[in-house]
Parts: sequence; structure tokens; C-alpha cells
Amino acid sequence: MIPIQIFKMGKKCQNRRCPLETASARQTRFRGYVVSACSIISLQNRMPDLKQFVEKARFGIGDNSKKSKRVIAKLLAASTTIDRLNFDSVAARDLEILFSSIDQEFFGGKVAQQLAVNNLPLSFRVSKRMTNSGGITTTRFDNRTGKPKEFEIAISSTLLFESFKDEKPIVVTGLLCGDRTQALKRIMEHELIHLLEMLLWSESSCARARFQNIAFRLFRHRQSTHQLITPSDTAESHYNISAGDWVHFSLDDKTVFGFVNRITKRATILVPSKNGTPYSDGKKYLKYYVPVNRLRKAA
Repeated sequence: MIPIQIFKMGKKCQNRRCPLETASARQTRFRGYVVSACSIISLQNRMPDLKQFVEKARFGIGDNSKKSKRVIAKLLAASTTIDRLNFDSVAARDLEILFSSIDQEFFGGKVAQQLAVNNLPLSFRVSKRMTNSGGITTTRFDNRTGKPKEFEIAISSTLLFESFKDEKPIVVTGLLCGDRTQALKRIMEHELIHLLEMLLWSESSCARARFQNIAFRLFRHRQSTHQLITPSDTAESHYNISAGDWVHFSLDDKTVFGFVNRITKRATILVPSKNGTPYSDGKKYLKYYVPVNRLRKAA
């Protein structure tokens, strides 16, 4: 069984392990870069040491601001989906463009080169199911060597689209973001540091000093969390419903009472029933998934 490691950026960034589940070729392709066998040797000989760069590099506020503006300009120019700062649609290709732009501006393309040299694929995914974490970096390990063999960065579209519905800025990584594009960039920067740590040290934790030091020196990040609007936040602000509340809803012309166990895209309602499934409190419940706007708070 091949282990994977997952790093999440949420209200609290966390990591966990769970079980899951390239062939070498004369040419290695990484996101638009094609590196031949002979050029890999050349890169290994002359490529600046990525580890040394990550450990020492520092960008001041002015440099960081200029680089960030160029990253966003490149994304808007290259994307066929993101047409404005508060975009209404985002695709995996946009994440790829954004990652590449950040790599070029802040690292001189060293991250892509390092991945190509080590034949480590990196994929991108937009997730509607991520309702707390802004981003997740997944590392799959080689079962034989125990070293990383491929990576994936996933970004939550749900949180981005729940947020910035008005002009109120939102804090992401300790920095104010005025629109979805800025927030997306901050999340990608955070996930890129997880990727860097896995590449260079085969472990990563945004709760540790090394991660936080890199995040501040390179991107001026002050925190490892976000304050994007989650479905739970929307349920509380729009409907005054939170996890733990007793509610009722209509089902087949009957009124059903239960309590809110959790809120994601829909609310999970547990209804006491002798025919239900046993839970850790010793009681039995039937489980229902109900849109929050169909719920009414019990008196």
C-alpha cells in the first residue's frame, strides 16, 4: 500500500496521512518544459541550488508587490477562463498558469526545473467539495524508496465563490485580499511552500518555524490560515443556523426534527430514530442531507 501525505490550508492548516495508492523516458515533460536526457545532466550541473535559494532568499515589500502584480497580469493575460479580478469561473489550467507565473517571478523557474530533473509530475485540480480548506497539496510516495513520486495541488472553488460577493476585503495568509484573484494567488503560494518542503526535506508543516520563515521571506505571509467565507459561515449569517442547532424540515409532507451535525455544500441532519445507525453518543440516528435554505430553526 503506497502512502500519501496531504497538506491542507484551512481555517487551520493541517496535515494527515492516509493509504492510497513514471516511467523514465528519454524526454521528461513538465508543464510546458521538455527536458531531454542530456539537458537534465546540464541542468544538474549548472542549475542554482534550489534548497540554498529557498533557505536564503528574501523579497522586500516593494519587490514582492512588483512581482505579485506581474504574476496576476500574466494570469489574466494567459487565462481563457479568468477574465477579471473577481472571476466567476476557474479551471485547472488557470492553476497551472498561476503556479508557473509564481515560479518564474519568485524562483526564476527553479521549481519546475527541479521537478523535471527528478521526473516528478505535478497536477492541478479545482475542487467544489473542499468546504473548509482553501488548498490541499497531496504527495504520493514511492513504496520502494519512501521518497515523493508525484504531487497534486487542489484549490477550493467553493470558498472563492462564497467570498468577495461585496467589496469587503478578506484576510488570507495574514494579508488583506481585495478580490478572488489575490486570494487565489495567496493560497497557491502557501501550497507551493508545502511542495517545496516536500521536494527539499520530504516533510512539511505550516505550523513549524521553517515553513513560516520561508512564507514570510518570500511572500510576506504572516499566517498559515484564511478567513474565506465557508458554507458554515453563510449558513450562520444568512439563516442563523450552526452546527449543533436543532432544526426541522419538510419531507413527504411531514415535519422532521433533528440537529445539524455539520455543514458543507448541504447540512447533515441527524434525526433520532430507533431504526437509525448507532453513533458515539450511544443513540441511533437517521442521516439526511438538506440544503440549508430548507431548514428552520426549532423553537
